[in-house]
Amino acid sequence: MLSIILYSDSITCDILGKTFKHLVFLTLGNISDWCRNKLDAKALLAYLSKIKASDDQKKQPDFVLVKHYFFHHSIEILIKPIKSGSIDLHTDNGIL
Repeated sequence: MLSIILYSDSITCDILGKTFKHLVFLTLGNISDWCRNKLDAKALLAYLSKIKASDDQKKQPDFVLVKHYFFHHSIEILIKPIKSGSIDLHTDNGIL
């Protein structure tokens, strides 16, 4: 069985600190920690934009729901090929 780990991290994309994105990575859970933490053991799947809002809007319950829905729906789109089994997985040596 193959264990797939998806995780995201927020990053500032410009010098002025005004553009933020969520980077979404994929790695395998079936490999050792020391190997999983190497750069070549991770695959960047997407950059997800953050939804901007004023401080007052950020406190509104609707804003929180939209933000969560956007993130979860985006992740669902990313994992759809994995869930459907329509993705071909290959390794450097061709053995899977």
